[in-house]
Amino acid sequence: MSRDLDLAHHRWQVGDIHGAMQTLRAVLAEDPDEPLAHAMLAGCLLDARRIHAALHEVEIALSLTPDLYMARLLRAQILTAHRRFDEAEAHLAELVQEAPDDPGLYRALADVQVLRGESGSDARQALLRRALELDPASPATLSDCAHFHLSRREIDDAAMMATRALEANPAHLEALYTMGEVKLAQGDTDDAREHAALVLSQNAEHRGAIMLLAKIKASRSPWLGTWWRFVSWVGLGGEARAIIILAAMYVGYRFASLTLELEGFTSAYSALNLVWLAFVIYCLVAPAIFRRALQSELAQVRLDKNF
Repeated sequence: MSRDLDLAHHRWQVGDIHGAMQTLRAVLAEDPDEPLAHAMLAGCLLDARRIHAALHEVEIALSLTPDLYMARLLRAQILTAHRRFDEAEAHLAELVQEAPDDPGLYRALADVQVLRGESGSDARQALLRRALELDPASPATLSDCAHFHLSRREIDDAAMMATRALEANPAHLEALYTMGEVKLAQGDTDDAREHAALVLSQNAEHRGAIMLLAKIKASRSPWLGTWWRFVSWVGLGGEARAIIILAAMYVGYRFASLTLELEGFTSAYSALNLVWLAFVIYCLVAPAIFRRALQSELAQVRLDKNF
């Protein structure tokens, strides 16, 4: 049993989520009350963005062993994914008091900053710096540092961190994906695509690599790229922010439209309505075209990499 858990942990750490989940489910089929297996399965589900299932698994782990450190850390990370930031930070603060030398805690606190919309903040930088001091050879921490520099458009620093991450572990999927992001930021879309394809050949559900392919597709098509950048900007900060922005856009359009009509600016009123209609049609058509283009790209990657 211990050997299987070690194998699952190794696969999870290098980013082989599918392989780790298969091993963990085999462990749980033999022993449904193994708390560590439930905790690691929660971590894999979190990495796969199945956050509701992840919360369920981590709650099972904690019901079996309430003081299991991995499960407590994962619960805080899952709460972050659910955007329950105050709860997550409270849990992480307790863990920092107990284990101040665990770099994973500082990475988890830095992740809270990302989802709060502060990916390039000084607070995140301080947390990542502390994590790196505690474990200078961690590919996960180095990858996070690279993403931090990318958020600040510090491309050379990001490239240095991504290179160090791959030197620490050339097979680490997060490090490979991060280097793909760096290559895209440097304008090398072909190399970026190769890194995304390499990650997807190991984990076909890697969310970051799929998103990287989408960014590459957007960068090669100005028409679709405009829609992609607009949607990405609207989606920053979660659904509530997106709803507020879209509602404000509509209210602004209606206000301007009614004002022009009442003031008798017929030509401007007609032009504004045409622009709004074109925008609505564009937002309806572009997602379908973009989705089809991305599916074609993914199919091509699968053919190229034989997975």
